[in-house]
Order: sequence, then C-alpha cells, then structure tokens
Amino acid sequence: MFPKCTSKELVLDLTKDVYLLDNGRSCAEFIFQTLQFVAVIYLVVFSLLFPFLLVFFTLRQRKWNLLDTDRMKYGPVYDAYNNRYCFWEAIVLLRLLISLCLTDTYPIGPFIQVYGQLTLTGLYLLLVIAFRPYRTMAWTFCNANNHIIFEVVSNLCLGFVQIISHPIFKIYWNIVEIISLVFICLVLLLWVVLLFGICCEIKESNFQGTMDESSMIGNQTRHKVKFLCWRSNAVGQDPSYTAELQEKKVNLDF
Repeated sequence: MFPKCTSKELVLDLTKDVYLLDNGRSCAEFIFQTLQFVAVIYLVVFSLLFPFLLVFFTLRQRKWNLLDTDRMKYGPVYDAYNNRYCFWEAIVLLRLLISLCLTDTYPIGPFIQVYGQLTLTGLYLLLVIAFRPYRTMAWTFCNANNHIIFEVVSNLCLGFVQIISHPIFKIYWNIVEIISLVFICLVLLLWVVLLFGICCEIKESNFQGTMDESSMIGNQTRHKVKFLCWRSNAVGQDPSYTAELQEKKVNLDF
C-alpha cells in the first residue's frame, strides 16, 4: 500500500491525501523519508551529474579526434548524431528531467503542466529543425534525412497529444481521441517502415562535421604559428643595436 501524499480526489489538489490508497500511512514516517532521500540522491547523480559528464566526455573525444576511432567502444553514446553535435544525448536527458519535474515532483495545476510540456516539446522541435543534430541516413532513392523526419513527426504527434489533455477539449473528446489515435498509428507506421527500410539506407559521410573540425584545427595551427613567430621576433636582437656594434668594432680595429 502507498502512503497518503498527493490527493484524495480524482482532480489534482494540494492536500496530502491519496485517492483509493492507504490513508493510515503518512509520508512523514521514517521509511518514506528514507526512500525520498535516496530518490533525491539518485535524481541529482543520474539526472544532473550524468548529462554534464556526458557532455564533457563527448567533447573530449571530439577534440582529440577519437569519435570515429572509438566508435566501436563508445558508439552507442553518440553514434546517432553527427560529430558536431555528439553531445546531443545530454540535451535529450535534460528534456526528460524537466518533463519529470513538471509532472511528478510537485502537484501543480493541469494548466501549468500542459503549457510547460507543450513549450518544452516546441522548443526541442525548433532545436532539431534548426541544428539538425542527427547523422545523415537516407534511402538510395531519396535524399531526405530519415532521422530528422521521424523526430519531427513524432514530436508533432507528442505535442498534439499534450495539447488535447487541456480541459477545454473535454467537450470534443470523442473527435479528439480519434484524431490522436490516427496520429499515433501514423507515427508507429513510420517507425515500422524505417525499421524495415534500414537495408535500403546509405550512411553518408559526415562531411560538414569533418570540415568544421578541420577548420578548427587549421585555425588553432595558424594561431600557434603566429604566436611562435611573435616570440621569435621578441627575443631577437635589434638591427640598430647590431649595426652599432659592428661600427664600434670597425673603429676599434682602425
């Protein structure tokens, strides 16, 4: 049985009762306080520390040009993304963390939950369209990026499902429910088609990411050469001082 921690009614309120659960238990008991403490530690370590460690590791691999070399060992972490956005998995984890905080950490109102989740989905969709972080995977007869297409379609479907959870759509629930089921079936159908169409895909080379890395390395090399030239000029002798020494030597020999 679960303790009484949220609400006793079907609607969300700020009381400490639970609907159809054991009202004789309380969250103030030692066992539930211990579970809450352990859950907070797990949340901090896995949901906050792990994404930052993931960003550090992938950027380190990219800096030392080890993404392709160690792909067999660490590929599941960044293989779906191009080299320029190898850290994108951390953004996905942070999105899940924010979504979890909006729905499961504190009993906030349904309006805030709906608008918060919808805003989060919209921002992530704009980021995917603007930066296109996924590695290019296209069919032999079509140059479209299958990863980007599936991500955009699935997020549009997710946004529709989130927005219809608003109480204003309750009066049109029969129609909205059919539309949402159609969208979900379309996403599942697209997923199945892409899954069985892997044999027809051609993995294109990550030309853009390679060019970006090459330009970064070239800029760093030019800066280092310029710095070395500057240092050599700084420690060299002054030409006027050398000419003066030669003149004094000639006068002394005379």
